[in-house]
Parts: sequence; structure tokens; C-alpha cells
Amino acid sequence: MHHPIKWDELMSSSEPRTVADPKKISYINNLPPFMHKKAEFLVIVTIRKNSNSWWYNACNKCFKTADRNGDSYRCSDNGCSFIGTPTQRYKLFVHAGDETCNADFILFGHMVQHLTKKPIDALIAENPLGFISDEVIVGDRWPASLLDTRVKLGS
Repeated sequence: MHHPIKWDELMSSSEPRTVADPKKISYINNLPPFMHKKAEFLVIVTIRKNSNSWWYNACNKCFKTADRNGDSYRCSDNGCSFIGTPTQRYKLFVHAGDETCNADFILFGHMVQHLTKKPIDALIAENPLGFISDEVIVGDRWPASLLDTRVKLGS
């Protein structure tokens, strides 16, 4: 099970900012799942490994998956009317952790670009289809601001 991560750089300066409570992954994992739904926690994690799935074709309106539809693409969300050329967008599954344990994360957009230090077009051109080398990000440390209080323990 993967959980969303909120990247603070994406928030506008006019939005109220809450200070995330620094914690360890093992602490967050042991919390009752519904008692801290509005809490935000900050963990500093190191990426241990990534999956080979790291980008997808996204709808230009809502960023959900755009599926091939003849010579064009259509948004997978039935409520969205997008038909056209999709945008390639980062979606990287990583296994990361701190000194207490590991967890699985899904990283999107600007967060992955911040870690790889490259725009998605450059990485697609440099790597075989559906592959990203571990050397690109494994070993990097980053602050993960967790909005969901449950993480999956890994090995």
C-alpha cells in the first residue's frame, strides 16, 4: 500500500502553513489509523530502491492517467472531457526509510524532478522505455511530509 506525500514547495505562500511534527517511520506506523487523520508528520528518509515504473501519460486537465484512444488519448476519469495529446508526468514508486524501518512511497511531479535534478523529457530520452537507473536517486535523502498516518513497513 502506497501513501501520498505532500511536497511543501507546491504550496502557495498565501496558504496557511502548518508545522509538521518530526517523527520516525516506526512511530507513525504504530499510530491508530483514524485518530490522527488531520496530523502532518515530517520524516527524513533515504531512498533504498526504486521501481522501474517512473512516468505515465497524464491528462492535461486533471493529471490522471490518459489512455490511448485511437490516434489520440482520453482521460481515464469519466468526469473529465480531455481528449488529445497527454503530458508525460513523473510517478515514481520508491522504497525508502529512516534508521527505524522502511516504507513504500509514491512520488509525483516536482518532487521527483527535485530528486533527479532533471526534467522528465531528459530522463525519458536518456533511459530505455520504462526504466530508470537506481543510481539516479538511490541513496538520496529527502524530507517527506506525510499526510496519511499509515505507512507500509518494508524489509
